[in-house]
Amino acid sequence: MTAAGILVKIVATFKEFAVAGVYGRSDAMDAFLAAFLIPNLLINLISESMNQAMVPTLVRVREQEGTSARRSFCQVRCCGYACCWPWPRL
Repeated sequence: MTAAGILVKIVATFKEFAVAGVYGRSDAMDAFLAAFLIPNLLINLISESMNQAMVPTLVRVREQEGTSARRSFCQVRCCGYACCWPWPRL
C-alpha cells in the first residue's frame, strides 16, 4: 500500500469520527448515510465497469491502429465523459 493510500484511509477514518460526533445515533445520521453512500456506491460501480471496458479497448485500438488512433480514441472518450458530467443546472 502506498503512503497516499494510507493517508486517505486515515483521513477517511477521522471523517467518520467527526460525522459520528456531530450526528450521533439519530435519524439525521441515517439520512446522511443514505444520501452519501447510495450515490457513492453507484459512482464506484460505474467507474469500475468503465475501467474494465475501456482498458482492453484502448489496448486493442493501440495495437491494431497505432498511437494516433489511440490518441483520437482518448479524445473522443474524454469529450463523451465531459458531456455526461453532472453539470449544475442554472
